Amino acid sequence: MLQVIDLKKNYNTVEALRGVTLDISDGEFISIMGKSGCGKTTLLHCMSGILKPSSGEILFDEKSLFKIKDRARSKVRRTSMGFVFQFFNLVPELTVKENILLPLKINRYKVDEVYFDKLIEDLGIIEQINRLPATLSGGQQQRVAIARALIHKPKIVFADEPSGNLDETSSREVIELLQSLQKEYNLTLIMVTHDKDIASYADRIIHMRDGRIVSQ
Repeated sequence: MLQVIDLKKNYNTVEALRGVTLDISDGEFISIMGKSGCGKTTLLHCMSGILKPSSGEILFDEKSLFKIKDRARSKVRRTSMGFVFQFFNLVPELTVKENILLPLKINRYKVDEVYFDKLIEDLGIIEQINRLPATLSGGQQQRVAIARALIHKPKIVFADEPSGNLDETSSREVIELLQSLQKEYNLTLIMVTHDKDIASYADRIIHMRDGRIVSQ
């Protein structure tokens, strides 16, 4: 599914990634852990095609992400990847339903109504579907963000501190939902977290320090 080969990323004189190599299988749930500044978010951004590495290679479905044109890489990100962020990033003027369906609108995909109905049922947000984000709790907003990340049926989902803006109870509920959906839909899920309890839900935990993988 995803291969990272001797990946390096420099910010001027700072070495954020120092030769990271990693293989991630189809349908695997990976957690990347480490202290602030260890390079875990930089690695996530490189793997998802957001950030160009200084050297090394990233293969997604056996194709090099950074040897294709920008437009082609953007299409891969839009159609094959889903993203969940710490701060939800919902559009405040749009309803829950409109936020969820936004990736389909951007890609000009038709709505699979059966899949949509099942997704919002699985995430427990049926009753919130016509509300605005500001009227929802943090946990509910993150559930909407997860639905938005999955609505276009991506092959892989990247989650950057998905529980970082939630209380302990909501954090556990959201991660348990992510784990359940990952297994049900056979998703490849890559999650960055600093919380060892949250990381423990993954199939495999990658520990980073000073831009390197120290254990996995």
